[in-house]
Amino acid sequence: MSVFNIVPTNTNYTYSILIKNINSLKSRYPFLEIFSSGKSVLGKDIHVIKIGSKEVFYSGAIHR
Repeated sequence: MSVFNIVPTNTNYTYSILIKNINSLKSRYPFLEIFSSGKSVLGKDIHVIKIGSKEVFYSGAIHR
């Protein structure tokens, strides 16, 4: 059985990798709705990925 990795786990994570991962998810799962909920303090989009109709909020903005 082969393993298909959509999101790499063996690299340092950057904003450009985040964008590539979001695009990869969107191409694999076209039913996802992806939009921006605002801007970070660095002026980068804060992305929202909507799956279905229930509301769940996960923030990856909390630092060590």
